[in-house]
Amino acid sequence: INKACEECRVRKIRCEGGNPCCRCSKRNMQCVYRFKVRNRLKKTRVKSKPLPKKHNQETSLERQVNRSHESETEGNQGFHIHSIAALPMPSYNFQLHYGPSSNFSIMHLVSSQISGVPQPLGRSEEVAQVGPGLDLFEYRFLFFGDLADSNKSVPTAGVQFTTLPSQELSNQLLERYLSTYWHLLPIVTKEIFRHRLAQMYSSPGVCAFDSLDGMVVLAAMAVGASMMGEEKVAQMLFQGVRTNARRASEYVNIQSIHLELLLAQFRMERSKPHSGFMHVGNATRKAIAAGLHRGVNIRGKPEDASQRRLAFWCTYVWEVWVCFILGRQTSISELGLDVPVPTDNKIIAALVKLTKIVSHCADRIYNQTYESLVHMWDVVNEIRGELREFANEQRKEIGLEPDRVSCTGELGFCLTTISAMYHHTHLLLFRPFLILRAKLDLIPPTIRTPALNKLDKLAWLNGACENCLDTAQKCIRLQRTVYMAFFLEGACFVLGFDMLSNKSRRTIHLPYMQNAVACLSTM
Repeated sequence: INKACEECRVRKIRCEGGNPCCRCSKRNMQCVYRFKVRNRLKKTRVKSKPLPKKHNQETSLERQVNRSHESETEGNQGFHIHSIAALPMPSYNFQLHYGPSSNFSIMHLVSSQISGVPQPLGRSEEVAQVGPGLDLFEYRFLFFGDLADSNKSVPTAGVQFTTLPSQELSNQLLERYLSTYWHLLPIVTKEIFRHRLAQMYSSPGVCAFDSLDGMVVLAAMAVGASMMGEEKVAQMLFQGVRTNARRASEYVNIQSIHLELLLAQFRMERSKPHSGFMHVGNATRKAIAAGLHRGVNIRGKPEDASQRRLAFWCTYVWEVWVCFILGRQTSISELGLDVPVPTDNKIIAALVKLTKIVSHCADRIYNQTYESLVHMWDVVNEIRGELREFANEQRKEIGLEPDRVSCTGELGFCLTTISAMYHHTHLLLFRPFLILRAKLDLIPPTIRTPALNKLDKLAWLNGACENCLDTAQKCIRLQRTVYMAFFLEGACFVLGFDMLSNKSRRTIHLPYMQNAVACLSTM
């Protein structure tokens, strides 16, 4: 074809040239083509659609903000969002990257405010050095895991499970997992989990500890042990499974994919996002190697094909969310769009729909640069509309009420998890505007113009900031359980950032932050 539609061009994916094209039709997106072929001899910017006169005035004001702020902060572009890079430990000579949607990014801004040493960046600098924030908040081990501990050796030999916990305790650990995190990864039924655990105690040779089936059960028990506070048991099970899993690193089947996702669950439950990212990456590559994204019908029982589809969409959900949490690129978000979403599992169907919106948010908000805040605001409103539509639909399907969870038990866990994801996506939609407003406040009065003051008082800009803060408070009010450490931290950093920017808000934000810290201290 001569040219791709704008949506496919931005996503850098193949477009078949239809009107609408196949991908835009499936994603229910507006399919628009260029009217003029771009000149490839030089770089040109995409022409935006004409804006109303009011929006043109606001855009002009934004340019004045950038020019004025540039003279003060050596080229700082007011609403550009930067990624962060940092060393796992001082002696390490290789940095790890965390994108602008990560908690790492907002933590860096909070650290800069506390130190009183702003670090202005021009648009030519895409990645900032994280500075002392890691050690100030004692986050080095949290973000980098074992890499931050230079005294910790990596085991190379397999761990032999000479003893398991008592059968009674093992049953309790497994049941804790099956009543919570299993719902986010239901590749194997609860009955199969229970049957395999019983086999370990009655007939060890039938389901060996170091077999893939056995390691899947033990990894699930490790997550349950972590949630129940059985620290020694959790570490013993996890270390043993992870070490033995290295021997099966080249295996490509449903069990090996399931095992990697379980190990990621364990690390994420313990707030180790980087380690979880590595395990999810292994699962994703194995899913692609197995062709799960192709939706190929395989020979055998219908339930085998159903399990393959379920394994693909579970991998998709976990990979997109972990990458969004860390601000890193996904490798599976544009694959498998033709694979049917399981309709008999309403929780997974809801998670897939929400994750597609999250992928849209990451691509359109955090992986693009906008010349005008108005253009960015239009995209934010589009995604906010998708979130509202999702909430209305899931209210009918599963009884979702994002602002409150009225039920308990297993359904309560599922609804709390989906609500936390929903609010966190809302939070990240509006967070760039909160950062912009804080930067505007840093402009000295001596160089402020009436135009700058007018932009600072725009109702839609202040409304976006208030939406961000209100969502952060909702995230904290929602946390009656102890599953969502990451979401609590993200909400706290937003409230802390605003509190440092505007000290008059201290009495409003501090009670929420204290409640969040009290909840985190129980984890």
